[in-house]
Amino acid sequence: MGKIVNLAKLCQEFFGETANNLSITTGFIKRQRKITGSAFLKAIVFGNMSDSNCSLDGMRNFLSEETIDISAQGLDFRFTEVAVKFMQSMYEQCLKLFRNTMPLDCNILQQFNSVKLLDSSHIILPANMADKV
Repeated sequence: MGKIVNLAKLCQEFFGETANNLSITTGFIKRQRKITGSAFLKAIVFGNMSDSNCSLDGMRNFLSEETIDISAQGLDFRFTEVAVKFMQSMYEQCLKLFRNTMPLDCNILQQFNSVKLLDSSHIILPANMADKV
């Protein structure tokens, strides 16, 4: 039970204080506003967990549950190069934080001698490229 409690604390810290601090460090948040780094991160992560094709309105709905009222256009303006830098920093922090918390027992992988992947990508070309196929 101690590991679960510890993991819960780490998640709260990661999605709260860590996100807010990194949002300021990366320049995503420059002054106190409606939306915080924590709220933006939660909207993206949890919004996409509930709907893998989450729209701006879906994220707005999530933010409204956090008592943050922002227009779709206002949220859209947040998706900038600085937002990418913030999210990249959060991803790197996530890897550092949870790699040691939830280690993978690599001995179990020794029974396998390869990994085979099947690519099921389907790309539709624009009509003007049909003759190039």
